[in-house]
Formats: sequence, structure tokens, C-alpha cells
Amino acid sequence: MSAEDSPVPSPQLSPALSQALVGLRPVRTRRPLRTFVSVATLSLGYAIALLACRFPPRLSPNGFPPLANVLYVAACLATFLVLAGCAMLPARGQVLSSGIAVGRRAAVGIGALVALNVVVAMSMVPDVADIAIVAEAGSAGSWEALCASAPPCLMIGLTIVIVPVTLSFRATRSVLPMGAWRVALGIGGAAGALAGLVLHLHCAVAGSAHAALVHSAVLVAPAIVLGVVVWRVRDVV
Repeated sequence: MSAEDSPVPSPQLSPALSQALVGLRPVRTRRPLRTFVSVATLSLGYAIALLACRFPPRLSPNGFPPLANVLYVAACLATFLVLAGCAMLPARGQVLSSGIAVGRRAAVGIGALVALNVVVAMSMVPDVADIAIVAEAGSAGSWEALCASAPPCLMIGLTIVIVPVTLSFRATRSVLPMGAWRVALGIGGAAGALAGLVLHLHCAVAGSAHAALVHSAVLVAPAIVLGVVVWRVRDVV
């Protein structure tokens, strides 16, 4: 065998590379279903804790028909689970969730929940005044009462959405697809639905205008704000 046909010896590995190979461990693959269940469980646990300790449910039906109460709470819970699942669970045979599909479902889910909220608000028994807030500002239907009752509910909504939004983005931060602002719509819509659920059970302001306008703003605002922020930060910059 000639010198030209002799095999070339393999190069020696550097000490740093050899040390890195010694400490090499298998990468743990993603488990989207487990992630979704964890996020949903922690978010619901946080909402229940707030209802138990910080924002206790009102004792009276506050003008809402019982069937409307049950229907709205069930719709909020279903919207939260569906939108959170769409944002974190990829379709069958896919690795990442579809931003377009999540955006469409978020728009439909949020729109349907807002419409239901308005219908439930319009079904309230009229002339039922809240003792703590509305009595100070005037009649339950006055503009002054609406402005006075809005900030507390908006702050409650903000308090509630922080945890599900943080958990969802932490769970999906490394797998957000292009067009991630659509996924953000789903995450924000899920958080808004959870906030709407807690707010509906806690809020004692008995006024159709308050329930229709302020509570609808709590449902919609997280999706809009998150969608715009993610679009500016991730998809534009």
C-alpha cells in the first residue's frame, strides 16, 4: 500500500471538547399536553385562591338570573381552556401550534364571550344598586357611577391575568412560531376569560352598563395588548 492510500489519522479532540462530551446528557423532549395541564391547573388554582382570599364571591345573585350565571361561568371556563390549549398544543402531526388557527379561534372565542356577556348583562334585574360603589356616585345607570366602578374591576382583571399570561409565555417562549402575535391573542384571550370568570363571581356592581362595558373590556384588553406587544417586539424588531 502506498503512502497516498494509507488512512489519515483522526485528529485528537481538544480537552475542552472531551470534557464537554463527558458531561453530555440526553435532551428532554417537549411534552405539550403536560405543559398545558400544568399551566391550566396553576392558573385555575390562582383564580380560586383569589376568590377564596382576596376577591370573595358576592353573596347575592346581584340581579343576574341563576341560569345566566351558570351559563356565563361555564362559557368563561370553556373559553379559557380552549384558547390556552390552542396556544400550547400543536395540531396532530405538527411540532408547533398554528398561529393562524390560534388567531382565528381567539377572535371567535373572545367575540362570542363578549356577546354572551352583553346578553347576560342586559338580563339583569333593573334598579338594583350596589351599596359600596354605586350609592356614592349616583344611580346605577349614571355615567358617574360607571366611571367610579370601572377602575376597581379593571385592576382586579389585571391582577388575575398576570399569572396565566406569565405561565403561558414561559411555557411557549422557545417554540413561538412566526406570526407569534396570533398565539399571543390566544394566550391573552384565555387570560381575559379567566379574569372575566372571577370578576363575574366577585363584582357587586349591579348595573347593566357596568357589566356590559367594563367586564367586556376585561375580556378583550389582554388579547389586544399582548397581540400588539408581541407583534412589535418579536415579529417586527
